[in-house]
Amino acid sequence: MPIRRSLRIDFVTFVASAAACAGAPRPADGGADAASDTTVLDARGPDDAARDGPIAADSADASAVTCPPRRVACAGRCVDLTSDHANCGGCAFACGGSQVCNSGLCEAACSAPLSSCAGACIDVRSTFEHCGRCGSACAVGQECVRGTCACPAGLTRCGDACVNNDTDPANCGGCGTSCPTGQVCSVGTCSATCAAALTNCGGACVDTATDDANCGACATACAVGTVCASGTCAPMCPTGTTRCSGACIDSETDDSNCGACGVACTGGTSCLAAVCACDMGETLCDVLCVDTDTDPNHCGSCSVVCPRGMRSCAMGLCRAPR
Repeated sequence: MPIRRSLRIDFVTFVASAAACAGAPRPADGGADAASDTTVLDARGPDDAARDGPIAADSADASAVTCPPRRVACAGRCVDLTSDHANCGGCAFACGGSQVCNSGLCEAACSAPLSSCAGACIDVRSTFEHCGRCGSACAVGQECVRGTCACPAGLTRCGDACVNNDTDPANCGGCGTSCPTGQVCSVGTCSATCAAALTNCGGACVDTATDDANCGACATACAVGTVCASGTCAPMCPTGTTRCSGACIDSETDDSNCGACGVACTGGTSCLAAVCACDMGETLCDVLCVDTDTDPNHCGSCSVVCPRGMRSCAMGLCRAPR
């Protein structure tokens, strides 16, 4: 019997390398095996046992092609191994003609809420090339949000382009507001010079420490999959994380960068859902988390100090020591 191969893709911690699969597709000719098991759709099936080892992008392509997050290079093309019909689960692992690539496995149909688009199982609510329906691609610079093409945060759609009204000299402060010759667009206003800490790059006043198109210097653009951080192009942080001081952090839970970079939780608070808060059972009094059931300086509520001779707080009431 042929050895089967399989792959599982973890959508939360998706990586380009996953469990490799062994073996080859089932022979097309007849034989004892074909007669005894004719229901197998593909050599990779959901119940097959995976062989240890990574599936990686083509080594030659990996050095020559820079792909965005969740894509790897296969034969010079950036693909999504979870949905690409010709590279399902790994480069050159093609699904059969009637199959679809569903979460990195060749199967008979897509699982909800994915839709079949030319053999690829796609989430049309968030896919740039198939936004809202198969084949409906967003314009360059747009994102697919809940099935609708929209400009990323901080950009405005002016005509067919997403622009920054704070820096675009052709749309300064608003769509169609063009700065006169010799002026620049600085913080949404046409002026003779750029504001402090900004650099004039072709009439646009930008911060070269963070501008992806002018990173470190004018016209120095970061490659796909990287962002400008402190004037240097760095790998893009995974979804759900933010770059703070060169590190990718989760601002929902990071005590040193709670809700935004540099916002540190103090006084015993912890970062919960991007807000510094006390642990369960504690109350924030001034700048400290205390247990008002037992704290003699905050007995029952903040700033209720137990008097001399009753310096014991129990169940939120001042009591004389035993």
